[in-house]
Amino acid sequence: MALRRVVLALLAALLLLAAVLFVLRNAQVAPVDLLGLRFESPLWVLMLGAFVAGALCCGAALAVPLLRANWGERRARKALAQMESELHALRNAPPAEQASAPPAPPEQGESSGGAG
Repeated sequence: MALRRVVLALLAALLLLAAVLFVLRNAQVAPVDLLGLRFESPLWVLMLGAFVAGALCCGAALAVPLLRANWGERRARKALAQMESELHALRNAPPAEQASAPPAPPEQGESSGGAG
């Protein structure tokens, strides 16, 4: 477990170092004209904003299939619960209800004699 924590700490440190270097190398100010709004912002802020906007768009696009799958799973679980309760009721039914079924016909091909 200790090795895992050390590896995770090293990965986190490398990620932090990469982020700091990214910010330092992309500190120049860039003008933006977006839907009639004009402003200036550091390039790293614009790139981070674009990344967040893309992630939100992807999340919104994936939300519909995920919700459909969740609803389908709920329906399947409800149907399974109903079937399990029906099976439990049939297993615990009194023998009198089960005796009303007609007896099974004897199988043909059985010989009444011994080995032959």
